[in-house]
Amino acid sequence: MIQKLFKARSRERKRAQATRRLRTTPPLQIDDSARFTFPEKITLGRYSRVSKDCYLNGQGGITIGDGTILGPNVTILSSTHRHQQTKYLPYDEFDEFRPVTIGRGAWLGFGCMIVPGVTIGDGAIVAMGAVVTRDVPAGAIVGGNPATILKQRDAEWIAQAVAAERYYLKARFEEGVVRIKDRSADTSGS
Repeated sequence: MIQKLFKARSRERKRAQATRRLRTTPPLQIDDSARFTFPEKITLGRYSRVSKDCYLNGQGGITIGDGTILGPNVTILSSTHRHQQTKYLPYDEFDEFRPVTIGRGAWLGFGCMIVPGVTIGDGAIVAMGAVVTRDVPAGAIVGGNPATILKQRDAEWIAQAVAAERYYLKARFEEGVVRIKDRSADTSGS
């Protein structure tokens, strides 16, 4: 019993230390269950959220822009094993570092995975469960494995919204906006 309690407190302490080593610009939200490796190489923008059970491996560097939301269980990797070599199978002792950049106002859905070296543009949406293996342009909605473009959002509107910092979490923090779960209450026409 005491040993279990000690292990739980040790995990909590390590998680808190990792979170403190992240490069962040408040305000932002980071769920207690989110895990980070190489947190000193991860930058999180203002009004961003890292949700429940996310895993970010920052070894190659991860930059997440202002207003970006990571849904639960998102995985972002920025390093990989070097398999294209002739020394060992399946890979050798070296890691390859490939930075990941996620733009402003993007949304990464539940359980999606971002592989090393990917750039995701401003206002892009990654569908739940998608595996992103290539760059995603600004405003694109992608899904699948490997992720492909399903739809394109209005690029002009996204550029204007980013310039004006029209981020959902900013509105929550500063204006008290809350989610409305009944679509019939929406009078905006969008």
